[in-house]
Amino acid sequence: RNIFPDTIGVAQFAPDGKLLWKKWDYSHHWIDVDKDGQIYAPSQRQISVNGNFEGTYIGANCPTGAIKEEGIRIYNPDGSVSRDLWIFDSFIKSNWPGFIYSHPSGCDPAHINSVEGVTETIAELIAGVEVGDLLVSVREPSVVAILDGQNGEVKYATAGRTAAQHGPQFLPDGSVVIFDNRGGN
Repeated sequence: RNIFPDTIGVAQFAPDGKLLWKKWDYSHHWIDVDKDGQIYAPSQRQISVNGNFEGTYIGANCPTGAIKEEGIRIYNPDGSVSRDLWIFDSFIKSNWPGFIYSHPSGCDPAHINSVEGVTETIAELIAGVEVGDLLVSVREPSVVAILDGQNGEVKYATAGRTAAQHGPQFLPDGSVVIFDNRGGN
């Protein structure tokens, strides 16, 4: 637990098994692909936080100072990287720093385990949400959020109703179903 990297990367294969491209860039599980072929993958990087998270009074609580930060890496269909959205930036800039404070593991305070893009159908059902926004599961603080797909701003978030959840998915009516890993009965 809490080694870096505990992630590998992403690759695309043709139906015949031929490798089309690969990235050894610490991307990991439960990716999504939109109708245009954009790929959304949880990703990880190691950052150094000695003391407090930037812009907050929240201590990093990691003895080594080597924190695993999670984000979403967006790839173009050819495997080139379009952009990265990092979850600490999303939480701090959107005025949700309590999600960082509430983590049980100081060296791995986020751990994104799935991402799903908002489709046209879902965008029509949820006020303020647009095509390309992202539904994410952030395991350690038990947060499920919808982030702006361009800048990572938190548009909607819920916490405390699940514990270490995985894999939220939109249902056709715009509601969300979640696997509650360690939640209530």
